[in-house]
Amino acid sequence: MFNGTFTLWSEPSIQAINPNCQLPNQTIIVVARQASSGTTSIFTSALAAFDGRWKATKGTFSVGVDNITYQPIKWDANVVRYFGPTNRDVAGLIRSIRYTVGFLSVGEAQVELVDYAALGNMNNRFILPTASSLLEAINSKVHEATLTPDLVNAQLPNAYPLSSYTYFAFYKTQTRDCTLAMELVRYIQWLITDPAAKNDAESVGFSTLSVGMGSRVVKEVLEHVTCKGQLVMDMVQADVEEVTVDKSWLVPVAVTVPVFLLVVGLMAVYIIFQRLKLNTMINMDDWNIPIEDIVFYYDEKMQLASVSGKSRFLRQKSVRSLKSIGEISEGPELLSQILQWPG
Repeated sequence: MFNGTFTLWSEPSIQAINPNCQLPNQTIIVVARQASSGTTSIFTSALAAFDGRWKATKGTFSVGVDNITYQPIKWDANVVRYFGPTNRDVAGLIRSIRYTVGFLSVGEAQVELVDYAALGNMNNRFILPTASSLLEAINSKVHEATLTPDLVNAQLPNAYPLSSYTYFAFYKTQTRDCTLAMELVRYIQWLITDPAAKNDAESVGFSTLSVGMGSRVVKEVLEHVTCKGQLVMDMVQADVEEVTVDKSWLVPVAVTVPVFLLVVGLMAVYIIFQRLKLNTMINMDDWNIPIEDIVFYYDEKMQLASVSGKSRFLRQKSVRSLKSIGEISEGPELLSQILQWPG
């Protein structure tokens, strides 16, 4: 597609490896990056690894077009018809022009909602770009002498064939701020070993180093970084503060918690006992109280009585029992009302 060998999506060789979809009989429109780009460098290095003719004629390059003439430098102008200044522009061209193909990093393709393909590796397996397929590519070169091997077209069966490292460079001999040197070493250690770093990388289509390559970085790089004549790793270890945990709260908690649990347990037992007792009383009719044992309470009444021809208020007793109900003038009426109550 990128050297003009295939010009139609319906080419038999393309259709043969996509048996589950009917490809259109339309011209393949190729887009690429305009400015100098690491993405272009990685992609063209992969093309050179895949095809000897590309390696001999084009090779690896990073610049798309000349800044003055705006003409492609190594791309074939008859093949690559559109150029985007940035990866986001390339994504916009792919989304807006039908039958277009281009190249982006996985994270950018995911953000820009651009579909991407599984690529055939040297083991004739079609592999999607994932963290695991990238780690497979890293592990395929973990024993090489250099820490910057080319990961494209890796030999392991599940390796994604278009993989690459992202690099950053720093001086192993630091001469200015040792605090910054220590933080740099700490950051690289975190980037290699911390699960949070792994999750962050995978969320944007990257991966952290494999265990084997991470160990090499520690032994061959971090353990040799110096600042003002001292090993920074030793400075980092010496700077680790021992966290003293205040355990004075353990004794009161150890005493209070069992007591609290005991009180709660006793309350629960008491409630259960009372509940069982109530159920037993109901079942045995112990709640039926003889009516003659009931004491009736009613409000005090002020009655007007005539004594010696003069009117005055007499205060009656406020409590009467059924045994003396005859002494109350309204006793029979009260008893009649009581007997009408349910139960």
